[in-house]
Amino acid sequence: MSAVDDRVAHWAGILYRAMRTTGEDGREEMTIFEPRLLADLRRDEPDIDPLMPSILTYLARMWLTPPHVFLADANARMGTTYAVDERIAAMKFELG
Repeated sequence: MSAVDDRVAHWAGILYRAMRTTGEDGREEMTIFEPRLLADLRRDEPDIDPLMPSILTYLARMWLTPPHVFLADANARMGTTYAVDERIAAMKFELG
């Protein structure tokens, strides 16, 4: 098994691309995090809520942002209280 669950990596990748597209459109990337996004995610993956701390922490790492800062912003925008996944926050990532 990989260090990061395949579903976590999948959803983090999708959200990363959505953030990039939003930024390329001239908007602030974090604006994708709104209650509507969470509703859409829940529709597509009904058991996404237990994965969200890991997804958001992994996404924070991809975005090169401290996870606690990233999750605080995402939570405030979505009206959620997801906690940092400390296991993912502490992972060593290697390039290449």
